[in-house]
Amino acid sequence: DFECGEEVELSFMKNGRWLGVAYRVRKEALGGRALFPHVLVKNCAIEFNFGQRDHLPVAERVRGTLGPKSKAECEILMMVGLPAAGKTTWAVKHAAANPSKKYNILGTNAIMDKMRV
Repeated sequence: DFECGEEVELSFMKNGRWLGVAYRVRKEALGGRALFPHVLVKNCAIEFNFGQRDHLPVAERVRGTLGPKSKAECEILMMVGLPAAGKTTWAVKHAAANPSKKYNILGTNAIMDKMRV
């Protein structure tokens, strides 16, 4: 809900039962950036309801990232070398220098970061 004051509220329902507001984010923290929902599920069906009415004029809408048109546009870089040789450091710097390529860095460090609670 972008219309509830100085904050944006993200809320959920499950099987028609209201689960309440899960997150509140100050609008200024978003810095004018759009929010794109992402849901990861397994063995279930999901239906989304984003209000069914026009909240934002077409001229102010932000298009999400377009995927590649073909596999030829995709790129994979595989780093090979001894442990602690600087592979991850190079990959992180390279990804930061090329944001339009939207690299996903896979490796032990990334996995460990995702596993932290």
